[in-house]
Amino acid sequence: MNHTLLKKSFFPVLDATSKLPAGVLQGTFADYGSFDECLKVETPHFKGQSCALEARPPRPPLSRDFTLVKAHLDGNNGTLSGFFKVAHEALHHKKLRLVVCVPSSCSLQDMRAIAKRGRVLEAFSLASNGRRLFSAPGGSSTEFACIHGIRALSMFWVVLGHTYVLMDFELLKDPSGIQSFFRSLEFELVHNGWLAVETFFLLSGVLMSVGGLKFLQKSKGCFNIPLMALRRYLRLAPSLLLLMGLVFFLPLLSSGPFWYQHVDPQVKSCAEYWWASLLFLSNWFGINKGCTLVTWYLAVDLQLYVLSLFFLLILYRYCKVGVALLVLSIGVSCAAIALQTLVHDVMPSPMLSAVDNA
Repeated sequence: MNHTLLKKSFFPVLDATSKLPAGVLQGTFADYGSFDECLKVETPHFKGQSCALEARPPRPPLSRDFTLVKAHLDGNNGTLSGFFKVAHEALHHKKLRLVVCVPSSCSLQDMRAIAKRGRVLEAFSLASNGRRLFSAPGGSSTEFACIHGIRALSMFWVVLGHTYVLMDFELLKDPSGIQSFFRSLEFELVHNGWLAVETFFLLSGVLMSVGGLKFLQKSKGCFNIPLMALRRYLRLAPSLLLLMGLVFFLPLLSSGPFWYQHVDPQVKSCAEYWWASLLFLSNWFGINKGCTLVTWYLAVDLQLYVLSLFFLLILYRYCKVGVALLVLSIGVSCAAIALQTLVHDVMPSPMLSAVDNA
C-alpha cells in the first residue's frame, strides 16, 4: 500500500475514534467519536467502518445493603471517602462506551478477539497497577524505575499549581467565582500544591543517600565534602546562569501595561540580588529577592545536599548515632514548623487563600 495514502487514511481513522471523554469524574463514560468522518474514509483497499465497544473495568463487589435510593440520599457527605464510595457504586451501573473506526475488512469476530487481547484498560486498573507497584524489583538493575513516574507526576503537579499561583486574579472578569474553587474537592490538588515540592526533596534525598552510601562503601568511609559540594554547585550553576540571563530579555518578549507590571519588578530584583541567586542563598532573603521566584528551590536543594553529606558520613561510621540524629532532626523540623504556624497564625494552605503575598 502507498505510504502517502496510508498516512492520509490513518489520521482520519484515528481522529474519528473515541477518546477518553471529558467529565469522567461527573460520570461521563461515553464518547461516540465521529461517525460521519469514519464513513468518509475510503481507499482502494478498504473503507471506514464504525464499531461500538462496551467495557466494564474490574471493580470490588457492592455492599449487600446497597440501593440506588440510599446512595442518592446519603450522597458523598462532603468527604473524600464518601466521594470514592459514590464513584465506586456508579461504576457498577455504568459502562465505558466507545466507538472505534476500523477498516471494513474487520469482522465482528475480529473485533471481539482484539477486545479480549487488548490491555488498554489495564493501565487504569487499580488491582493490576497495585500488584506492580508493591511487587519486588526483578533483575540485577539497581535503578529505581518508579522514580521516573513520581518525577513526571510531580512536574505536572508543579505546573498546575503555578498556573494558578502566577495568575493575576485582578484581571479576571468575575473574580467572585474563585470562591467556588475552594469548595470543590478536585481543587485541593491546586490548593495544596506546595506538597509537590516535597516530593522533589524526597527524591533528591533518596538518590543522594543511595549513591552516597555506595560511594562510602567503595571508598571505605571517606569522601571530600568540599569537593562534592563544588561538584553539585557546578552541576546546578550553568542552568541557573542561563535562567538569570533570560530574565533580562523578558521586557523584549512582549509589551503592555500588565506585562511590564509583572516583568519590571522581576528584572529589578534580579539586577539587585543576582549574587544571592548565584551563591544559592536567595531563600534567606525572601521569595521576591532573587532572579525569578523559583530560584529558592535550587538554593534549598544545594544547602540540603551539603548538610546531607555530614549526615551520611555519621550514619556510615556510627550507624546508631546517625539514626538517632536523623530521628532527632525530623522531630526538630516538625516542631519548628508547628511553632512557626502557631506564632505567625499561618494558614495550612497559603498558596491562594492568603491575602498577604509578602
